[in-house]
Amino acid sequence: MDPVIVWLRRDLRLDDSGPLGAALASGRPVAVAFALDPRLVRAETTAPLRLGFLLEGLRDLDERLRARGGGLLLVEGPGEEAIAALAERLGAGEVHAAYDEEPWARRRDARAAELLGAAGRRLVLHDDLTSVPHAAIDVGRERPYATYSAYARAVDRVLASEPLSPVGLPDDAALVAPAEPARVPTLASLGIETRAASDLRGGESAGLARLRAWRDGGLGAYAERRDLVGEADATSRLSAYLHLGMLSPRRCLAVAERAGARKWRSELLWRDWFRYVLHHHPALATHSVDPRWDALAWPGSDADFAAWCEGRTGFGLVDAGMRELVATGFMPN
Repeated sequence: MDPVIVWLRRDLRLDDSGPLGAALASGRPVAVAFALDPRLVRAETTAPLRLGFLLEGLRDLDERLRARGGGLLLVEGPGEEAIAALAERLGAGEVHAAYDEEPWARRRDARAAELLGAAGRRLVLHDDLTSVPHAAIDVGRERPYATYSAYARAVDRVLASEPLSPVGLPDDAALVAPAEPARVPTLASLGIETRAASDLRGGESAGLARLRAWRDGGLGAYAERRDLVGEADATSRLSAYLHLGMLSPRRCLAVAERAGARKWRSELLWRDWFRYVLHHHPALATHSVDPRWDALAWPGSDADFAAWCEGRTGFGLVDAGMRELVATGFMPN
C-alpha cells in the first residue's frame, strides 16, 4: 500500500499533530519527513543557537519515531523540490503539512503544490500552528478582527463550543521505518561555530518535560513573578519549543486552562494573535497594517541599530536584555 507523507517544518512533534493525525486517519502507512533546506540551514541570517536547537530536535524526533516502529526520513535540498522527489520515490499520493502564514513559507508551499500537482499528487495543509484555526475565528465575518481583545473573545467563543482536546500519537500508528537512523548533521559538521550557549535541549522530549515542570512549578506564580528580570524561572522559557513546534500550542493552552492560569493563557493567545494578523496581512514584514504608519520617519543610523543588537545603547536594562539574548537565545519578559 502506497504511503502518505507528513512533511514537518515548524511542527517537530508527534504529540497533538494535526497533519500526522490526518495522515494516520487515511489508513495508509505514514512516512514522516523533514527537508534540510539550504536556504535555512546555511543562510547567513540563521542564528547558530537556533539551528543547533533545531538539529537536536530532529535527532529527538527520529528517536521518538523509532521507539514506535518508524523513523524520520531526512531529505536535503529546497523543501518543495526534495519533498516532491520523495513523494515520487515512495509513490505517495498525498503530502500533509502545517499551514504557515509567513510570506516565504506561502511561496514555498505554492511551489510544492504545483510540483506535486504536476505529478498527480496533492499537498494538504492543516491550520495547526495556533490553538484555534483562523477559519474558525473568522466564521460569519467579512473583515478580520483588528484588536487582540476582540480576537481573544472570539477564541473564547470557539472554545466554549469546541473545547481543546489535544491528542497523542496512538501506540499502533502505522509508520514507515527507514533502513537506518536519520543522519542529522551537527553544527561542527556544517562548519558553524558559536559562542552562544543555552541550558535548554532541543526536541519534543525536552519540551514536554519542561512543560510538566512548569505546570508543577512556576506556573502558579507567573502573573506575579513574570517581570522579575533576574529570575530565570519567572517565565516558562517554552518559546523556542513553541516556535519550532516541538510543543503543541493546544497542549500548552490546555495546561493553562486546567491550572486557571489566566495571565499565561493570555500570553499564549498573544502569540496566536500575531500569527492571525500575519495571515490576514501577509505584507506585514515591509508594510504597516495601517498604511498611515508607512510614512513614519524612523530616527537613527545603521550604527545605532548595531548598538541596540549588541547591547551598547547605554540604557542598562535594554543592554542587559540584548546581551542575554545574544548569549543564550532568551531575554527577560
